[in-house]
Amino acid sequence: AKAAEIYNHPLVAVTANKTLFGSDAGGQEIELLISSEADELLEHSAIGCLFGHRSVPATVTRSVVKCMTPPWEPQTPRNVTLTVNLNGMEFSKNVLNFEYIEAPRVTKIHPVYVSTSGGTHVVVSGVNLLP
Repeated sequence: AKAAEIYNHPLVAVTANKTLFGSDAGGQEIELLISSEADELLEHSAIGCLFGHRSVPATVTRSVVKCMTPPWEPQTPRNVTLTVNLNGMEFSKNVLNFEYIEAPRVTKIHPVYVSTSGGTHVVVSGVNLLP
């Protein structure tokens, strides 16, 4: 008979040090912070980030979880929940929010030519530009 190992781990708090948003095309690395007591467990487990219902693989080093955002799925909300999972199971005791934004598109730059010495104000116009 095979022996089964069962691990009971406490849920950890997950935080972010900045607003969580990214392009609807995905592919952006994000960093989440977790409580340090989970470090050893996480370094030997399959950890992932869960964007709404989509799970992506993640890595963890010194209480920092890193994962790449998946592309946004049309006909789904642009604001999704973000949690951390461990071996496919819930691991974070709180939920963060992640917002998919449309990729910015530049439509005009004025003036087109400027002096190499600098000091010229340049106006960039477009859609979905962030402040």
